[in-house]
Amino acid sequence: MTRKLILIVTIFCLTKFNLQAQAKVDTSKITKPDTTYKFKYLFENAYTEIKQMLDGKKPISFKRAIFLTENAYNEGQLNEKWYNNKIDSIENACKQMIAAKGLTGKPTSGNWGIFGYMTQAVPYNNNQPYSYDIDNFTSETPKSQLVYYLLKEKKGTCHSLPLLYLLLAQELNTEAYLVLAPMHLFIKHKDQYGEWWNLELTGGGYSRTSFIVESFKITDKQIESGYYMKMLNKKQTLAYFLEDLRNYYEEKTNGVYWDNFNLKVADLGLKYLPSSQHLLSKTDIIKYKLDMDMAKVGLNNYSKISPYPNLVKQYQSWQALQKQVAATGYKPVSQEWYKSMVEQAFKTKTK
Repeated sequence: MTRKLILIVTIFCLTKFNLQAQAKVDTSKITKPDTTYKFKYLFENAYTEIKQMLDGKKPISFKRAIFLTENAYNEGQLNEKWYNNKIDSIENACKQMIAAKGLTGKPTSGNWGIFGYMTQAVPYNNNQPYSYDIDNFTSETPKSQLVYYLLKEKKGTCHSLPLLYLLLAQELNTEAYLVLAPMHLFIKHKDQYGEWWNLELTGGGYSRTSFIVESFKITDKQIESGYYMKMLNKKQTLAYFLEDLRNYYEEKTNGVYWDNFNLKVADLGLKYLPSSQHLLSKTDIIKYKLDMDMAKVGLNNYSKISPYPNLVKQYQSWQALQKQVAATGYKPVSQEWYKSMVEQAFKTKTK
């Protein structure tokens, strides 16, 4: 396969968190949405089944886990039979490509087949490879982040494209790993000589690790903590899917932590990804609960909580979590930075 270095032109929309300690609480932001969200059971079902995979009670299936999270977001409207049949047809097409090339049984044949099917115009994909959805890449258009939408439209982002590759790799019993960078996902796999490569599905090529680190301004601290550039094993990948599940739930419930579902999901994810967005989410949740409890006793200033042992304990937990976040090297990334990156990338691509 052709190896080419590409300029990254992708986005993964991360939840934004305000982690800076403030002397006062903004009580105007403390709201409580409808607690009778009727599709919560879909999120609970997804959580339960993914937990069973993590606990070894069910086989780990990326295909199933992704469908569960996306179907919960779509409130049960997705067609699982169509989804499974579509993936099976792509898997068969990849096998046909591999056989036609005489690569059946080769260690990296699956990587070659998936790459070719997704990125090149070939008869096996009706000469229609997958492409980057430049018209729907922002957080305001979440459907472009979904594998289900990608399968239907053949357009996606650096969230949906790598996830499709990853689940196809598992179906084909091919080695591939998900890797996180700021607002970005990519795939890492070995070639036939045992050398590791960074695959960028949105551009249909490969990038040097140094190029990714420099482009995304990833620090040594972020790499050492495992927040970015870590190859996720199967259970860690499932923990990443839990980030999606939690983010979808937040969106459906107005982004307010009005029950313990988000905390439950974050705690489970942290068992496998201690340096991750789960940590940021838990920090935000604990702060929210602290602010809510303070409001109940008429307080909006952290310096006034000393007469309330329970509030003091919550405040200490929040401060401890903030220290853990600081240890990851996490720094927020602005949408402005991302947009300028996309504009520059497409200017370069069209020259």
